[in-house]
Amino acid sequence: MKRNGFEKGVLRLVKLRDILVSEQSLADQNVKSLDMLILRMALVHVLSLLGAIPDRALDALLTNPENGSGSLCKRLSELFDSSPSDRGRHRTDGSSQCGRLLASCPLSNGTVTCRDSISLSDGQVEELAGALQEIAPPPAYGNIDPKILMLGRIYELLRNSGSRREHGIFYTPATIAGLICDLALAAYERTWASDMPHADPSSIAQLVTLQVADNSCGTGVFLVIILDRLARLMETAAKHSPSCRESLVSEGINPESRFVMIQHILAKCIHGRDLDDTALTIARTQLWLYAVHNCGLQRFTLPHIDLAAADTLVDGKSDSARFDIVVGNPPYMRASLLPEDVKSQLRKSYSVVREYNSHALFIDSAVEHLNPGGVLGYIIHKNVFTLDSFRDLRERLLTTYQCVELVDCGLGVFRGVTAETGIIVLRKAAANSTLNTRLSHYTVTSESVDEILVLPQNDYIRIVRPWNYRYLLSLGQDDLPLLERFQDYPRLDEQAVVRRGIETGDNRRYLTGSPTEDRNWVPVLRGRDISPFRADPSAYLDYSRESLAKPGPKRMKEIPKVVVQQNAMNPIACYDEGRSLVLNSATYLSEAPKETLKSLCVFLNSGLVCWFFRKVMTNNATVTVNVLPNNLGRIPVPVSFDRTVLAWLCDLLTFEAAQSEDSEAKRDQYRTWWRTIAEAVVIEAYLPELFPGTRATKALSSFISHAPAPEQGILFSKESLSTIAREVLGRREVQPLADKGAFADRRRRIVISDSRR
Repeated sequence: MKRNGFEKGVLRLVKLRDILVSEQSLADQNVKSLDMLILRMALVHVLSLLGAIPDRALDALLTNPENGSGSLCKRLSELFDSSPSDRGRHRTDGSSQCGRLLASCPLSNGTVTCRDSISLSDGQVEELAGALQEIAPPPAYGNIDPKILMLGRIYELLRNSGSRREHGIFYTPATIAGLICDLALAAYERTWASDMPHADPSSIAQLVTLQVADNSCGTGVFLVIILDRLARLMETAAKHSPSCRESLVSEGINPESRFVMIQHILAKCIHGRDLDDTALTIARTQLWLYAVHNCGLQRFTLPHIDLAAADTLVDGKSDSARFDIVVGNPPYMRASLLPEDVKSQLRKSYSVVREYNSHALFIDSAVEHLNPGGVLGYIIHKNVFTLDSFRDLRERLLTTYQCVELVDCGLGVFRGVTAETGIIVLRKAAANSTLNTRLSHYTVTSESVDEILVLPQNDYIRIVRPWNYRYLLSLGQDDLPLLERFQDYPRLDEQAVVRRGIETGDNRRYLTGSPTEDRNWVPVLRGRDISPFRADPSAYLDYSRESLAKPGPKRMKEIPKVVVQQNAMNPIACYDEGRSLVLNSATYLSEAPKETLKSLCVFLNSGLVCWFFRKVMTNNATVTVNVLPNNLGRIPVPVSFDRTVLAWLCDLLTFEAAQSEDSEAKRDQYRTWWRTIAEAVVIEAYLPELFPGTRATKALSSFISHAPAPEQGILFSKESLSTIAREVLGRREVQPLADKGAFADRRRRIVISDSRR
């Protein structure tokens, strides 16, 4: 994702600031002072961009400085920290107007100043100011002037990136924050949906008493958007409905005054918590900027807003506050990074979560603090929807509350973060037979949301229950009958034992590519050595069992096994006839008859099982995806099929895979056997109604009865292979089923996505 002009400009500013920090060897407190100086200059620049003060007021402020070193810092301090009557007194350069406006700004008075803690020359201050004024305004966003949110974004980028990552804090794009706010408001009251021009008069009483919270509010992007949405709802209601106007008047709100509406929302409706005091100050400032800009005021003093520094996870259980809507982007942190005393307290408060992850804890805390009928809208790490460790939380949320929206945001929402995310919107009310759950997909590049499927929540629960209550985000209508059929089959780990390979404890010590005679070097398969139906071991393990961290079973090398690559988006498997050990970058299946193991190898390499694994086990994730034993073992596998045919196919495909690099003709032959003929047999095993009378298996069995053994090599002309394929497919058109993505039948259409190939 390319950076826009605004981000490039801010990064240039950050680079200049970092040079100053390095040159002056500034301590942390002085760095904060320098950042506050930059933020104050940025605020003057933003006010001029918004038209609240004269154009390029920062230039005017810095021209004709008083004599003496450091006078520009002094002038800025005078502008922000003097009494209102003294701000910019006798100035004719615009700073007088600026000073009067800043008298009510949260970034003035009492916040840290830079004059006494750092020493900057006028030239250095001017250089910073010049870099600030070169920053292009951010991209337009909805009805909110994006310049209002500039200050928060500058602060986010000024903060040390290491500190942000350490605390799991990442800036939320306004488009994502707006989407979450809109979904949450619409879930709370249908007539508040953004595409509806009128609000229901009966809902106005709810609107003016609405309590909205962001318990990790940062610089306040969610709060600014909520302020905007509520103000517009009130204005729309007052404009189009006399009864709505009367409702506003009865609540003490002048329906003609945007100023009064905004003051009411700020004082009565918005709540924010965060650990970062400076971020809270920026949040207040951006709310102030919104009010100044949208009310056309030359002076505006914020009412008291409920923004406070607090640890909402540690202190949340004892907090009696209740809200109608909770929105946000909670920080992501693993429990292992938390102090032991904090972890102990969290275990007592959040016993439902087996593996502590801050996203799961924030969800648990937020739901507890919702009023009955309240709504939660969060963007969270996608692993909460998928990992087994969050199974209990998922079940409780889905069976206790109303799951209104699930949005797959995929990768790229947060720049520089290699994690996929999703949005969850819940209503704190019991699920009922009339409630629907909507599944959607958010596209980062176009910033658009596409609805995938709407289905009754009870049906959604029935679909996800067999899969450990994984929240399946990308289900389409065509997927539902297939998943229902998959539920009928036993798990793979009921037919074979599934294990990870050997953990050495030190691969550099125990692995080599050039074995010597002085140690017990044994061929070992790593994940990278495995491709469909083929293994190319290139490493050897010093198999001294007593010194290995996890050596695995004694007879691992000798036993027949199916070896599966671990670091992959879907199963990639080969059959090993007792030739190699297996390293822990792979998983292996064993302790089953050879025919069963070979059949499982064919199943695992099929497009149909690939579709299931990606749709269910990984939620179509594309990064940080692993094929681990617990997920592999849960793959449903039919038991009523001809193992002899599938075992023969495994042997043939193993031979063909080894020969496929010799020529294009052999590659085509291999692909036809794998992607068309073997795929048809797998589909028949799972969906026998597509091949009445086990037609595909019988046709292939007839061929096998007079074919030579696969390892002897079978040469086919293109015509003879097409004849075999047509026989297997029942005279259908010959096409690679997994390539085309669809397999048509008279009675139904099934979709087999296979994006890996």
